[in-house]
Amino acid sequence: MSSNFICNFNQVDGVSYFYNPKEILVKGRLGATSVPMCPQVKVGVSRREGDKSSISVAGDKKQVLTFITHLKNASNGVSYGYLKVLSLVGVGYRASTEPNLLRLKLGYSHDVVFRVPKDIRIAVANNTLIYVFGVDKQVVGTTSDMVRSFRKPEAYKGKGVRYETEIINLKEVKKR
Repeated sequence: MSSNFICNFNQVDGVSYFYNPKEILVKGRLGATSVPMCPQVKVGVSRREGDKSSISVAGDKKQVLTFITHLKNASNGVSYGYLKVLSLVGVGYRASTEPNLLRLKLGYSHDVVFRVPKDIRIAVANNTLIYVFGVDKQVVGTTSDMVRSFRKPEAYKGKGVRYETEIINLKEVKKR
């Protein structure tokens, strides 16, 4: 029950798109990333007024819209980048960076050392704020979630690694 759904994606200024049968490579001022092709989706490039061109995508509606969303995320990533901010809450919780490493003191008997992926940049401010920046939205989210998983916020005092915008609902302590 697949219908033929056609959608156009207008290319973003300052971003180059290179098409090959397995993926679309997206290059911009911050770097490059690729969007893998789905076999059920047909992609075509059409030129319009001037130098502007658009990418025409046809196929099943859900897969076309998902593919267009991945293209938009890749375009925004190579143009502006993605940023996640993590906050360390707790007495003695500290973070520091070394080349390709993030060292965390999270109340364990040892330091937690995290190897930073190659396409990700991590910066630390005030020893308690961690900035995770990159061009691929999925890799930025996965990296920040892996850092958060070392000490998730606990429910009674809220201590741990949390997203800066995250709201923790604290539980009441047991009353006698």
